[in-house]
Amino acid sequence: MRRHDHQPSASDHERVAIRRGTRNRAAYTATKAAVANLVRTLAIEWGPHNVRVNVLSPGLVSTPIWLNVATSDEIAMYERSLGVSQPDAVVPSILYLISDASANITGTV
Repeated sequence: MRRHDHQPSASDHERVAIRRGTRNRAAYTATKAAVANLVRTLAIEWGPHNVRVNVLSPGLVSTPIWLNVATSDEIAMYERSLGVSQPDAVVPSILYLISDASANITGTV
């Protein structure tokens, strides 16, 4: 592993679907849950090499992909319960997770 002036960090983002099911999206939610567990495993495996791995699960983020597949009932449910974020609203959290300010955070979902 190459020496760095700062601690290497990897970050991914996931939806709330990894914590609860979503109707008619079994493959999608299973894949999201798999990525979350991959992050936990990589955090354990890469930790000894001083590499942090985290995943951000912000809830519904208004993206063209989501808006093309979501039903109006699903969008309404998220608007009532969790709210709908714009993509730029999650950027500060991602920047935090990849910064040295989160040096002691790894394996979080």
